[in-house]
Amino acid sequence: MRRKVKFDFRARYVSRCLNFEMNKIEKTIWKCQNSSVFFGI
Repeated sequence: MRRKVKFDFRARYVSRCLNFEMNKIEKTIWKCQNSSVFFGI
């Protein structure tokens, strides 16, 4: 029982980290696209 709770907590932590990384990557891509449009590249 305790192992399952520990595993759930770890999975939640990992998914949160992944979500954070994905958001960072999406923002970076969005910035790059915006700047390329801005500079007409």
